[in-house]
Amino acid sequence: MMLLWLLLMAQLAWPTSALYHEKSLKVFQPGDLKSPLRKEANFGFSIAYQSATQSLIISAPTADYIGRIYSCDIELKRNCTVVPYDIKRDDPLYNHDYWLGATVKAGPDYFVTCAPRYVEVGSSYNLPGEFSHCYRSSKHSKLLPISQISSQQRRVNTKKFEDEMDSFGWSMDLKDRKILFGGPAMFSGRAMASADSAITSISGHSKGVDVKYNLGYSVAIGAFFSDKIVYAVGSPFGQNGRGKVVFFNKDWKVMSSISHKNIGTMFGAVLATAHIFSDSLTDLLVGAPTEAANHDYDTGAVYYYKTGSRRSVQMSIEHTKIISGYQPGSLFGSAIISVGDLNGDGKDEIAIAAPYEDEGKGAVYLYCGSSFLDASSNVLLQRLQPEGLHTFGLSLSSPSDYDENGCNELAIGAPQDNAVVLYKCLASVVLTVFAVFPNLRDRRNVKSPYPDRNETYFVFDSCFDVKYPKKLKTVIAKIEVTVQIKHPDATLAMPHKDGKYNVTLDIKKTRYCEKIGVSTPEHGNYNIKIFYNIQARLVNSPINETDFDGKRVILSGRSELSISDNVWAAECKVQNACKADLSLKIATSPRGSYMIGSMEPIKVNMILENKGEIAYDACVELQLEGAAMKKTPTTSCTHHPLTNTLKCAPSYALKTDKSWETTDIILKTETLTNKNKQINLTSRLYEHCTDPATFKEQNYTITVLANSEGITVNGKTNIGDVVSMTTLEVTDSGKQFQHNYMIQNDGITWEDVTCEIILPKLPYVNYPQKAVTVFIQQNSFECNMTDDLSPDYITANCKLSSIKQNIITFIIVLIQVPPTTLDDILYKQNVTIKSTLKLHFDDGDKTYSVATEVMLRDTGIPWWIILLAALIGLLILIILILILRQYGFLKRKERKKLQELRKSVRRQTVRRSMMQQQVEDRQRLTDVPIEATETDVPCGIEPDHRVEVNIK
Repeated sequence: MMLLWLLLMAQLAWPTSALYHEKSLKVFQPGDLKSPLRKEANFGFSIAYQSATQSLIISAPTADYIGRIYSCDIELKRNCTVVPYDIKRDDPLYNHDYWLGATVKAGPDYFVTCAPRYVEVGSSYNLPGEFSHCYRSSKHSKLLPISQISSQQRRVNTKKFEDEMDSFGWSMDLKDRKILFGGPAMFSGRAMASADSAITSISGHSKGVDVKYNLGYSVAIGAFFSDKIVYAVGSPFGQNGRGKVVFFNKDWKVMSSISHKNIGTMFGAVLATAHIFSDSLTDLLVGAPTEAANHDYDTGAVYYYKTGSRRSVQMSIEHTKIISGYQPGSLFGSAIISVGDLNGDGKDEIAIAAPYEDEGKGAVYLYCGSSFLDASSNVLLQRLQPEGLHTFGLSLSSPSDYDENGCNELAIGAPQDNAVVLYKCLASVVLTVFAVFPNLRDRRNVKSPYPDRNETYFVFDSCFDVKYPKKLKTVIAKIEVTVQIKHPDATLAMPHKDGKYNVTLDIKKTRYCEKIGVSTPEHGNYNIKIFYNIQARLVNSPINETDFDGKRVILSGRSELSISDNVWAAECKVQNACKADLSLKIATSPRGSYMIGSMEPIKVNMILENKGEIAYDACVELQLEGAAMKKTPTTSCTHHPLTNTLKCAPSYALKTDKSWETTDIILKTETLTNKNKQINLTSRLYEHCTDPATFKEQNYTITVLANSEGITVNGKTNIGDVVSMTTLEVTDSGKQFQHNYMIQNDGITWEDVTCEIILPKLPYVNYPQKAVTVFIQQNSFECNMTDDLSPDYITANCKLSSIKQNIITFIIVLIQVPPTTLDDILYKQNVTIKSTLKLHFDDGDKTYSVATEVMLRDTGIPWWIILLAALIGLLILIILILILRQYGFLKRKERKKLQELRKSVRRQTVRRSMMQQQVEDRQRLTDVPIEATETDVPCGIEPDHRVEVNIK
């Protein structure tokens, strides 16, 4: 159950302040010590306030067999005296209590009460019966009887003796000296009305009243449908257990009725009136103290009827709001009262009692009246529950503003403990905070407290209005005001740089304003609005004080203690709309075109000019296509590499006829190649950076030029520019050699370069299927051969994906001279085989040719060999002659042998010469492709950078 109670409490706006001062409460108890009250006296069962004597009229209906009425001075604690009366028991045989004071109601200088269980023998049947007696206080405070209704009036609509009895006084209401009595206990219940002391009419059991039980359990007087007085009479059980409220006109004719749909809620047990929706018409609150949700019991509820919303004689359930209790068994709605307007909103606040909440301790809830008009929420102002009392809230009374501080007090009965608690009301004032700003375009004309600073200045008024209660004569309160400014540039100025100041309220003054200065630097961005917040609070609230002081006030819940807004301080003619006239210039260096490989980089500058009103949040967006940004401004710009976009904005407002320029934006040109034909710059000028949909766009193009001067082409035949063929090669083996081309790049990188190798179609030249091979670093590929383009030439097409800077490209062309193809030619003349390499560049072609002359090698013995052989032979001959002569062999018979020896020497000489020539020829026939490494390059080429070339 406790959890359910907490959940229900959470649905409320729980009170954060109080309207009644709890620490100074007064507890009234009877002070007649000569005849002390018994425990069951029910002191506080009913309470009324008599304003002329500033006294609480408190009943104790079971203090003795008749009951007592006490008058308690509201200013003096425990000063309660018994109101004298002359009431005696007529028949001693009937000793039950008369319950004098079951209900008390008071006017300014009198009060009325009844003894609803009074017994007398006074009927037409001369039998004792229960016939209520009612009384009114006299000038001397003695109770005087009010004339009873006649026997004839009692017999209206009945002929039975039992039906003549009544119990008027169990409920009562008083308005403009008109008294309405309810008598629910006898017959089916009755109600009667009286003007002062003369009873004028009685309802009786009139025709058309569909009620069988307890009519008159509660009564109320009000202008519910029009300005005419209407009687509301409640029956918590109605016709069949469903509570009902019947409305009568002054002639006791039924006008309308409302009822509850459920049985057992005791709907109509309590009625109360208030002015919430309308000042002239009366709203009705109906208690249903035993209403409960499923599985709960006696939680209670109060139904609000916005009767002032309709001028017809009908009232329907659709015009209600339900305020439910918080704990099962609390009987929420057992007492309801309007305590008047406490917070200054012109609507009555409502107190509702739950006298059995918290295991019988009881509690009283105070609600804001205006929240009754909102079906979705209940604004709880305060919950009252003093220590040590039980059945607290069984009776309620709202003494009028006796201390004249602007609000009514609240008296609450706890009859189980014979006590009445009086709470004094803290007057509330309504504060409304606001600000008044000047024309901020003229702030330059206001003298700044900082004349040495380059800034402007303006002053605004921080104000609040105060609405005091009408009766309040003196007020004691101090208000602290806090002012905050939020802006990138604007700040509070002296003497309120900390944003705080205090104000002491004066009852004669309703508006309080303070001058607040704001510094606005010259180059501030005032297209951003200046946010301000002003808050007010009460210093040293009297709620926490032990003693009550009627001059101390609290702040009403209706107060507007905080205000937040934005002001526009731009120096423009039209509010919130500066009309700038912006233009953007883009300057590049070099202008128009750029040669790749130039020593100077590409620089871009943006110049923003304004010919119109001040521009606070202009910005420029520059997007590049074709080159990346290498260096961008470190301030005022933001680079987005993923989109190659630069967004720049001035760090200050751009005033009329002023310009702003970016620092150099340097483009990254190192990676540019011949493929980059142009660099496109797209600029977007935004007058308001916060509005990306509105901009001016410009396009600017830088033409990119490529120069092939850094590329050089060389070539050689791998075995020399002149190639000799032996007879044997011409006839049998043929000849093979290579044209080696080397492309060296000392300039920019070129991509997708077309290369052509033009090879002659000759009858004595043959090209293998993969005659042309390109070597780039560690990679190689063959070129496509095409021989149908010309009858004279074969073309090899090579697509060079890139010719990178400082990288050498080798192109090897294999040329074969088949055997027998030069038989008849070389004997007559030499032949030349020429290939041509063409590189196609944007700025022109580069061509280089390699020519190889082929000739027949002579097979005769060189003269120097013959001369050498002759000399050697001559020397040998001389030696032989000398030897023969020495031994006598120079005879005729030896001459023939000598001739044969000479022929043998000649043959050996010739044979050695031929063997040497065959060795050379064999070496030429076995020539193979060479491997070129970093130290071994084809054809004796000596490049700056050597690479490996494998030819198979």
